[in-house]
Amino acid sequence: MLGYLSIREMAARTGLSEERIRQLIRTHQITEAIKLKGWWVKVEDFETFLKGRVYRSGGNGSQDGDGTHGGGRKER
Repeated sequence: MLGYLSIREMAARTGLSEERIRQLIRTHQITEAIKLKGWWVKVEDFETFLKGRVYRSGGNGSQDGDGTHGGGRKER
């Protein structure tokens, strides 16, 4: 869909799993998602979500803005 990203495309851009992207949609951390034979998100809304994320260096991957690493577990 022109102007929208699929779950697979969002996962590829972030390095998160497709299931984690679905979780972020279900918990409304990625907003304005629509479901038409799969979830789709406007590119602008996805970019807004990305700006709110915290990225860490050092090989541990990215950290979600909620303090988790995509699996819902808080870092200690």
